Amino acid sequence: MSNHRPSYMPVRENDFIKWFQEFLATLQLVYMQVSLAEEEVRELETQYTALIESEKTVTRLESLLHSYVAAKNTLLSGAEGASVVFETLPMMAGSTTTGGIKDRIVRVVALITASPGYTEAIGRDLGIVVGPKPHPDWSGKYPLLKVEVEGSTRVVVTWPKQGADGVYLEVNRGSGWQIIGNITGATYEDLAAFPAALTEWKYRGTYIVRNRTVGQVGPESTVFVQAKPE
Repeated sequence: MSNHRPSYMPVRENDFIKWFQEFLATLQLVYMQVSLAEEEVRELETQYTALIESEKTVTRLESLLHSYVAAKNTLLSGAEGASVVFETLPMMAGSTTTGGIKDRIVRVVALITASPGYTEAIGRDLGIVVGPKPHPDWSGKYPLLKVEVEGSTRVVVTWPKQGADGVYLEVNRGSGWQIIGNITGATYEDLAAFPAALTEWKYRGTYIVRNRTVGQVGPESTVFVQAKPE
């Protein structure tokens, strides 16, 4: 990557990883709206996974290195007869991936901002727009919920933030609408037990700002759930 770092990109590695995680989570929701090829998102997902795994590996190796240095020092300069333990070295398979995460992000951001579907609100959700946040006009705005069953045990609900703090979420599991509550962020996991019979669950939401609803109630999003037979 060139020495020029975009203003939206954090400098410290830990801050960048957190920013990258949030950028990717939002990108998964809006990439079609900004006409970004799904392959671009999948490549970033692969690189993010590789980055996290490499961070874990580096931490393990650094811990092991400290242990070996301490054992070597004891062997060399410790008390006569002192026990010296050299930990077992883990066997790790190698892997290959493509580098240049930051360069790819800069290129992808350029594609996103050039799209006719791009808005400043999307940019703020992605974390690529910096500066004071204007007060948005919420009239007529509502969250479009995406609901999916994951692991056959829970429903995951996601939505584009559009500059809101979160959503006021409701659910209908077949016996009328019930309040889940104010959910900050852009995702919610419904851990309610699945029924034995195939049942349609419905979700709807309203944007919230500072714990107050704004805009309009969004359309219902549905998913069919059923407990696994024992």
